[in-house]
Amino acid sequence: MTETKTEILFNNGKNTDNGYVIKNPYATTQTFNTENGQVKIPVYSLIRIFSMLYVGENTKRDTPFLRSGAVKALNQYFKCKHNYKTWREKLRPLKDSGYYSKPKK
Repeated sequence: MTETKTEILFNNGKNTDNGYVIKNPYATTQTFNTENGQVKIPVYSLIRIFSMLYVGENTKRDTPFLRSGAVKALNQYFKCKHNYKTWREKLRPLKDSGYYSKPKK
């Protein structure tokens, strides 16, 4: 049986925010087909992005800090510039599917 390890690449030459990239061999990704090719986003990142993008819906509180973090992450993954409202409209069907949210008790 082969042993799979998590790799940490320090200063790998790419433009990273924190100077390192963690490669997890067990991380599942969601693939988006775009006009410019495929974009793969880890599922854990999508859950975080959705929680930041749609944070005020249940509590009716506006949190621009979390929304801006989600918009920055999505713009970085898709290499484009869209605003908060555009991303919410485009990702609403995926969020409403329930796959990326906690099961309700």
